[in-house]
Amino acid sequence: MSTENALFTLLQDKIKHDTLILPSLPAIALRVTKAAEDPEINLAKLSDVISHDAAMTARIVKVANSGYLGRSIKVESLQQAVTRIGLKQIKNISVAIAMEQLFNSKHQLIRTQMQKSWQESCRVMAGAAVLFQEYVHHHRPGRLCLDSLTLASLLSNIGHLPIFMEAERHPNVFAGQSFLEYALMSFSSKVAELVLKAWEFPNDIVEAVTEWRQFKERDAVDYADFMTLSALLQDGIDIAEKPRDWLEYYKERELIEGISWWSDKAVQDRVNSTYKAFAH
Repeated sequence: MSTENALFTLLQDKIKHDTLILPSLPAIALRVTKAAEDPEINLAKLSDVISHDAAMTARIVKVANSGYLGRSIKVESLQQAVTRIGLKQIKNISVAIAMEQLFNSKHQLIRTQMQKSWQESCRVMAGAAVLFQEYVHHHRPGRLCLDSLTLASLLSNIGHLPIFMEAERHPNVFAGQSFLEYALMSFSSKVAELVLKAWEFPNDIVEAVTEWRQFKERDAVDYADFMTLSALLQDGIDIAEKPRDWLEYYKERELIEGISWWSDKAVQDRVNSTYKAFAH
């Protein structure tokens, strides 16, 4: 058995026997989550929790001023930004932003692959967010909400992380780009499910993250629909078994008006502004 096959088998075995080492949530995400669950929390107290992390503070303000929320008047302080995003939404947005901290490595090739994974997640999120915002102008979103879609989208490649962690332990083999990409495609969905269940994320987030790369006809519009459509509309994001009539399917479900709407400069400006707020 070749070394690559042996490591592939090792990954399979660790997943099967639940011995794969999983990442922990970033500390700032845990602090914000704990604070947000306090029934006595208010905007000022939550802003104070976030303010202890300079990078998170800067990113929250940037998000509040981006096309993500579609506001033209700029905010200048963290509390203004938290107020604009909203007390109920800031938990998911903060956790989503904190995910970027996990995509880092001392190994150059692995770090490059991690950055690629994070940027792809941001692209999926940016497109999905703009599609969702347009959708809710014409439909009742029901149980769906923008902050949960944002979180699911930025977790779209969370299944890559434990594989990257294994790659760091066996860099001479895993760090080969072709093998690493093959391992990511083969295991990321199952690994994502393990990670999110370990983190006790809700089922709708788990389902979206594990299903978005598979085109699927669903009974009701779900987060994965917006994520999959976002990926299909953008170059370089792999979707398994893409049907020829995918655009007609989503038009019939009224998730998109058409390619001309998506290509409109104002829409693309919103997508790019949202991407830059989270990716950089």
